Amino acid sequence: MGEDTIFSIGEWTVTPGKEKVFLEKWRDFSQWSLNHINGGRWVYVVQDRERPNKFISFGIWESAEDYAAWRHSTKFKSAFAEFGNLCDKVEYSTSTEVLHRYR
Repeated sequence: MGEDTIFSIGEWTVTPGKEKVFLEKWRDFSQWSLNHINGGRWVYVVQDRERPNKFISFGIWESAEDYAAWRHSTKFKSAFAEFGNLCDKVEYSTSTEVLHRYR
């Protein structure tokens, strides 16, 4: 991954009882994203083990242009509106890699 790689990160506090619908919508949207927008490398959604209504989504984009195309797509806007309706709190960030270690 290079310095042009973009990480999209979302922190989602889902309204209790709506977790299943939230994950179903993410499953569909993430598959659409990887199939229809160039530059999407992968998408993860992880769930907090102690607070089951807390999720973090993150994905990697090959370039700022690919990421912008995703963010400006009609599908992105409608999906994120739906996600927001299922959540009590949502925070987004766009990041770049500054340290990478693995074993």
